[in-house]
Amino acid sequence: DIFKSIPKPNIQCFTSLIKAYSAVDQLDMASSVLKDIRSAGLKPTVRTYNTLISSFVAKRKLDFATHVFEEMEFDGVKPDTISWNIILNWYASNTKGNSRSRKVEETFEHMIESNVQPNLITYTTLLKAYLAYDDFESGKQLLERMKLDGFSPDTEVYNTFINAYARRKNWTEAYSMYQTMKEEKVPMNLYTYSRVIRALATSNQASRAENVLASMREAGVTPNAVVYVTLLSMYADRGNLQKVLFLLREMQNDHIAADNRVMSSVMHACLRTNNPDLAISLYSKMKSSGISPDVVTCTLLLRAHALKANFEKALELLNIMRKSKHRMQRPEVVAYNSLIELATLHQRGDIALETLVLLMKDKDVRPDRNTMESITHYWPKLHSHSKEVVGGNESEREREREREGEGEGEGE
Repeated sequence: DIFKSIPKPNIQCFTSLIKAYSAVDQLDMASSVLKDIRSAGLKPTVRTYNTLISSFVAKRKLDFATHVFEEMEFDGVKPDTISWNIILNWYASNTKGNSRSRKVEETFEHMIESNVQPNLITYTTLLKAYLAYDDFESGKQLLERMKLDGFSPDTEVYNTFINAYARRKNWTEAYSMYQTMKEEKVPMNLYTYSRVIRALATSNQASRAENVLASMREAGVTPNAVVYVTLLSMYADRGNLQKVLFLLREMQNDHIAADNRVMSSVMHACLRTNNPDLAISLYSKMKSSGISPDVVTCTLLLRAHALKANFEKALELLNIMRKSKHRMQRPEVVAYNSLIELATLHQRGDIALETLVLLMKDKDVRPDRNTMESITHYWPKLHSHSKEVVGGNESEREREREREGEGEGEGE
């Protein structure tokens, strides 16, 4: 309505109209604006075409986007760097497997052949396509090409490398990229620090991870929940309860609310240090603070009670999990395995057997290798203990019969 009220709309008005139609998913109407532009005696600009191409790409209609891209030449409009980047980004984000990097490379080469100069976004898009499938060699070659073409790699370029190395748990390369950023004074953001810390923590590089955390604070960047959970998980796996509790306090000082991931890490550290009472206490505090427990925290609570040899309570918790209406609280095989293992270790064959029966009845869970190993490894010991108990009882009964026989003889 506003557009119709304009006496003589210019090309910018028509371009805005394309955006408006695209925003409400009326792509046919957006396309028809090109005819309206020509009818008004105007010529679409590269910005007009880029707006329409971007709209089709956003709605995952590459065929239409490609058609509009080719139509630009009909109007004598040469695609610019932005035009090519839109198509490159489509291939980098939506194609799969080796075809992703191949399609991006082909489009990039066509761009160069068309005498359109790439910019930093172009190189970053191509880099993401390489690293999405761990083609680090091509990625490093592209990095050198960027520098030769006069482009200084920015934060996003280095973050792309660091994230790819962190995903592959290659902490040395991730840390090397981080050090290069420091040397070249490339600004770092929260994502940079969190991915480097993840790469280090998952490879048990605790001292380096702490150094990065310290640098992060010095730079005025506050750690988020992801950073804390990464560090908490590392120290929990190492059984360093003191460090876990310290990080929990630091997290509270940074006004970051704890969630299930945080509490599961803390509870895990408690159990690793044989402190089930503290794990149970933390679980209670978690619930009272409004955090809804998930299957991980419920399983850890079950294990805490089992470590205290309170198997009736552990079994009760397992049954509560089984009956829960919340899918995220239903037991997984690890919950059954934990109870079977600890019950057999404590010579509670009745609990182990009942847990195994419950597992076999659970339609959503199947026994795994650990289930079989727990049974085959611990059950012979339990069976041996049972035989000793039974044998002892039989001997006692035999002695009772002998004493009864002797008493009868004396009476006669």
